[in-house]
Amino acid sequence: TVPALCRLVAEREKFRVFFLQSARIVILLVVLTTSLAFAAAPELVRLILGPGWEKTIVLFRLLAVGAIVSSTNIGGAWVSTPLGQTDRQWRLAMVVAPSYICGFASGARWGAEGVAAAFSIVCLAVRGPAFTYLLKGTPIKPSDIWWLMVQPVVVGTIGCITAMLCVDSLEVHVTAALALKVIIFGICVLFAHMTRLLPIPMAMVWRHLRPRAHKARN
Repeated sequence: TVPALCRLVAEREKFRVFFLQSARIVILLVVLTTSLAFAAAPELVRLILGPGWEKTIVLFRLLAVGAIVSSTNIGGAWVSTPLGQTDRQWRLAMVVAPSYICGFASGARWGAEGVAAAFSIVCLAVRGPAFTYLLKGTPIKPSDIWWLMVQPVVVGTIGCITAMLCVDSLEVHVTAALALKVIIFGICVLFAHMTRLLPIPMAMVWRHLRPRAHKARN
């Protein structure tokens, strides 16, 4: 993506269109998979970590919020690098890193949960000012990236809540519960796609995933 954007630096509108198309796919995939993981956290923890790790479910879910917000990090790297503005990233890091450290120190009084919550809170707090600084004078506006998140977050939240409400009250095997949540979440996403609430450009999604699938096979 970055090499392609480098070739479009002189054409601002094409740069903007290509960036938004690519960023939309990345944000879509991260938000939906993280939302599903949030809903299925109890099952994933039991299957992957085993019994005795139930307390990490809260940590998993607290960190998931920050992970969703962090999907917008591409707004800095994908724009600053092609435009030769990586110095902005360095200066921003000098401010953001201490913000995380202060957040972790403040949250530590509440243990691991406080630190995890601090991560997500700082992510939310610094993202707006960071975009304002990184994207100033570029073809991309901060609002462009925020709008890319609206539909995936709405659909992901609905799918997450629906899956949890339908399955968490059932007494079924952990594997069956995970499968049910995946199916219910998938139905919500499919319904959103079919009703145009969240149109998913499948060809572009496959094009982004194909190189990763090829590397995994090798």
